[in-house]
Amino acid sequence: MISFTNKFTFSFAEPAKTRRLILFASISLLVLINIKVVKSQTIERITTRGNFTFTVPTYSGPDLSPGDEVLVDLEVIIVGAGGGGGRGNGAGGGGGGEVRSLRIEALEGAVLTGYIGQGGAGGSSTNNSGRDGQTTIFNGFSARGGAGGNGGNGAPGGNSGSGTLRGNGNSIERSNGNGNGNGNGNNSQPLLAGGGGGGAQGNGSSGITNLSPPTARGGDGGAGIDGFGGGGGGVASGASGQNYSLGQGRDGGTSGSTGNASNASNGGGGGGGINRGGNGGDGVVEISVSFRILPVEFLYLRAELEPKDRITKIEWATAKEWENSHFEIERAQNGIENWEKIGNINSVGYSDLATAYSFLDEKLPITGGRLFYRLKSVDLDGKYTYSKTLAIQVAPVSGNSTWRLYPNPSEAGTYVHLVQLENHIGQDQAIAFKISDSSGISAGDFIANSLEQVESQLNEYLKNQKAGLYFLHLSSEAYSENIKIFVR
Repeated sequence: MISFTNKFTFSFAEPAKTRRLILFASISLLVLINIKVVKSQTIERITTRGNFTFTVPTYSGPDLSPGDEVLVDLEVIIVGAGGGGGRGNGAGGGGGGEVRSLRIEALEGAVLTGYIGQGGAGGSSTNNSGRDGQTTIFNGFSARGGAGGNGGNGAPGGNSGSGTLRGNGNSIERSNGNGNGNGNGNNSQPLLAGGGGGGAQGNGSSGITNLSPPTARGGDGGAGIDGFGGGGGGVASGASGQNYSLGQGRDGGTSGSTGNASNASNGGGGGGGINRGGNGGDGVVEISVSFRILPVEFLYLRAELEPKDRITKIEWATAKEWENSHFEIERAQNGIENWEKIGNINSVGYSDLATAYSFLDEKLPITGGRLFYRLKSVDLDGKYTYSKTLAIQVAPVSGNSTWRLYPNPSEAGTYVHLVQLENHIGQDQAIAFKISDSSGISAGDFIANSLEQVESQLNEYLKNQKAGLYFLHLSSEAYSENIKIFVR
């Protein structure tokens, strides 16, 4: 259990961007959480190249009551630095940096470290390629920098950062900017148009040379992701000479006049340039911080098998609750891949006092095995969380017939269950049955439309009987069987 008492003193210069990726801090095995969202959420952007540290903030506010626990959620975007653009007629743009989205568990006051990669320098000599952008790192996770664009003579643009984007359990391959820039105009000298650098989300475009001579157009930079990691644009020959500076985003310029890309937040590739390739944009780390209160706190959660009655008793208690609707009890057999709901218990909803709950699983599988249980805590708004998983071992019901009656033997007044191991009697078939004692005295002949009706009638008969031996005779069109019942 973690106590959070420090003041919230974290401030940010940028407005919040919403990126809903959620993480939960570690908790005790005997604690089930039902999380209440606190509206306080903010974002810090770190763009200064080089090493940096980030201190996880603390929270206190009107929503925090004595004894409440708080989870700190960090939603992080890491962007590698963009590659520099190449220099020369038809030079390629630099590739945009890789973009990664992460979920990170956090404790209040923890100090995390990182490094902002520097953008690759643009080509400074004729027909030189741009430099690759540096890797950006946060808390051990990294985003690769984009590749520098090639030099003049219609060179293709640089590739975007290599690797994969990891967010919400999915992987998206990085794209390459392989724009082709060789074109033939009607002039005595061929026109050259460099390809755009690849962005974090798409390839750069090829240079365009089928325009009215004597002009050509550099390829556009590849698209970024939410404004990050755009590829730099290529440059065409025949354009006015300019010194192209920092690459800032997605789209490459046309005719070499604006060879930089534009509109990216950071990590954009530098544009190709005639006099000098544009530098790639530096990397960036963006951290979204939000807080969550744990209003439902469980004192204990346990499951116990009562082998005599073949029943599992599940018990739990909450220390307090907030906006809780109900608990669903789920069970899995011989593995935790397939869960089924076996019960539902309404909760008190709002309470600062300890509240105990229990549930009886009276229909254990007759084949036995390893049984797993968990609780699903559901809020009034439909949101839910799961408890830890409990496990018990259950012995199979013994017997040689295709039917099982349990518990057998049973105590007088105990409810017994009837289960069919093989489908000799279908769901829609009529079932004839007779119940009698050891002397042969019968309670009568009955017809049922389901096993549930047979079970109900059998228990109605047994509840008035003394200890002894009884018989249940079952029959259908193609099947019959006698089952002995021992009552103690």
